[in-house]
Amino acid sequence: MNSPFGNMGDMMNMMKQAQEQAAKMAEEMEKKLAATMVDGSAGGGMVTIKMTANNVVKEITIDPEVIDKNEKEMLEDLVVAALNQALKKAKQVNSEASGNQMGDLSKGLGGMPGMGGIDLSKMFGG
Repeated sequence: MNSPFGNMGDMMNMMKQAQEQAAKMAEEMEKKLAATMVDGSAGGGMVTIKMTANNVVKEITIDPEVIDKNEKEMLEDLVVAALNQALKKAKQVNSEASGNQMGDLSKGLGGMPGMGGIDLSKMFGG
């Protein structure tokens, strides 16, 4: 007996496979981002911040020459500048990784019946 819904079951199965693939790729990307280090510096390297590409600060280094109780505000400004630089680099790494992931996902869907030729990077802005 034919289903009154035609190939709906096949489509649901393909969607489930696509969701599973996307979840797997997201997990892999998160691992890569956690292992990718970026850094930011300010004051000619007097303050440096090292962090992962998924925004976990791992290290802050402050040159002893900038530690002066009379220059507290300057030091705070340098830390903020270094952190913002590191965050900008992390965002760039994330953006590049997301674009690559969308490209990989659309290639993966190309092997699924009826899904070839769909460019998900255009659909999702990657």
